[in-house]
Amino acid sequence: YSDLVINSKAVLQKCTDQWTLQETRHVPRLSRTTVCLDLRLLTMGKWMAFSYAIPRSPSYELALQGDRDAVYAWLQGVQHRFPVRLAPERWHRLCLRIDSVRKRFSLSVNGSKVVHERMVVVKALRPSGSLQLGFHPWEVCPGSSMAAIELHLFRVWGDAREHSDCEDGTIVGWDSNLWKTSRGQTWVQDNTLSC
Repeated sequence: YSDLVINSKAVLQKCTDQWTLQETRHVPRLSRTTVCLDLRLLTMGKWMAFSYAIPRSPSYELALQGDRDAVYAWLQGVQHRFPVRLAPERWHRLCLRIDSVRKRFSLSVNGSKVVHERMVVVKALRPSGSLQLGFHPWEVCPGSSMAAIELHLFRVWGDAREHSDCEDGTIVGWDSNLWKTSRGQTWVQDNTLSC
């Protein structure tokens, strides 16, 4: 936890605002995984929280994005629409869970007992892809319809279980040494943030 930066957040206001996982850190092959993050919409519009893509693959291995009407998760090239509307100006905890063994894919929001689940036929997530917070370079920039967002506590685990609010990820943690930012202004200290 020495480099877990509890009171730091990513502020992504442009399509070119991105955090990229350092090349020294590799995502392994994962048959089960949980990805959780805290997201706040500063303005309404289209947003992209993260993407995980394999080199030379034409689609996302895993990604999370949304707009005014829904949250969309990409899993191995297939987009899944979840009928979830996120209120602006408040933090939302979003967790994706993938279990390729049990063929389940789910989204939970703010720890609610309502879990949006899909039965899917997928393989394990492929290793050594590019993990990025913010819009992926191949996305068409939505321009004026883009939402400004803040992200906090992006974490990845190698299982498909519940995790506590402050638990650091076992695969990727909220660690300042793991990420490179497109510009310094996207990394912001915020002492109101905590677990």
